Amino acid sequence: MFMLKIYKNSIQSKPLRRIKGFSSNVWISLISPNEDDILKIRKHLHISAETMQDCLDEYELPRIKIENNNLIIMIRAVVKKESYKTTPLTIILNEHSITTISLCDLNLFNNLKNRRGIYTTQRSNFLINIFLEVINQYQNYINQINKKVSAKKRKIKSIDKKDVFLLVEIEEILNHFISSLVPNINVIKRILANNYIILYQRDKDLINDLLMDGEQVLELSKTNLKTINNIRDGYSTVLSIRLNQIMQVLTYVTAFLTIPMIIASVYGMNIDLPLANSPHAFSILISLNFVLMGITLLAFIIFKKKL
Repeated sequence: MFMLKIYKNSIQSKPLRRIKGFSSNVWISLISPNEDDILKIRKHLHISAETMQDCLDEYELPRIKIENNNLIIMIRAVVKKESYKTTPLTIILNEHSITTISLCDLNLFNNLKNRRGIYTTQRSNFLINIFLEVINQYQNYINQINKKVSAKKRKIKSIDKKDVFLLVEIEEILNHFISSLVPNINVIKRILANNYIILYQRDKDLINDLLMDGEQVLELSKTNLKTINNIRDGYSTVLSIRLNQIMQVLTYVTAFLTIPMIIASVYGMNIDLPLANSPHAFSILISLNFVLMGITLLAFIIFKKKL
């Protein structure tokens, strides 16, 4: 789905509206662009083909670069399709506009359109709000993951193979999130440290909240990872206990069956044996088996109590 859309609003004209053609003080949204859109943006922003290729690289890592008065910020945002994953999001800021480039449509774009108090004329504030939406998306998805992990933790005694596979999948997602969150936060800190953008007091408060939220989301991800490891260790322990219980039962059964098997094997020999000519031989031997099995059971009980 190819989309090149341009939006504009201001304090005087608050509703974010879509406009035709490039202008000043606008938000240019480029989603899954085709070749024509790419050429238009390159020409408008004066960026190289190599830079545009990096913007559209699915595996591009978060970083910052400056090219022809454009501050190019590459971060990774969350998208949910078949599963949770991250995708590159490029934000290009200059004195005339703010441009976002992504490989797919993200929920955060709709949230930005509906968010109050942000204007395309205030580009630094608009940039910070994009960061906030990115972190909020991480937080929302990690909260969903946290509920799943907590549910598995509560039923650890009845956990099965499917649950373990799900936890392994969640563990992979969380590792992916952490590997994206850490450089995202570092990019934001670098923007602050190097004064890439002009910040007013309200912007500074927002970015402090942003960094705090980012650190909290990162810690929640790490906590969930530790919980998953604990659940997997607990599952291994439960499996070991179950296996020991099964082996114990099998040992008892084997011991009980060994006694009649020994007697039966002895009386299966073609030699003279006690009670061989007695009409009550079968009853006597059966009774003897039960007595010996009872003694064996009593010995097991006494031995278990001593343990």
